[in-house]
Amino acid sequence: MDEGKIDFLDMSMWNVFKEPAGESFGGRSLLSYFAELERGNVRLGSGLWTRLPIELIR
Repeated sequence: MDEGKIDFLDMSMWNVFKEPAGESFGGRSLLSYFAELERGNVRLGSGLWTRLPIELIR
């Protein structure tokens, strides 16, 4: 991503707050892993499904 070959990464996850499978990845959301990637100028986006409005400000 940091080579400038894309300008936008759409994660399209059902639940960005879900934790990845596997014990070694527990305690953090999927979104947190993608957010820390070296992206250069690549924007990060996600469709977000929520059950409650309060989840939008998480």
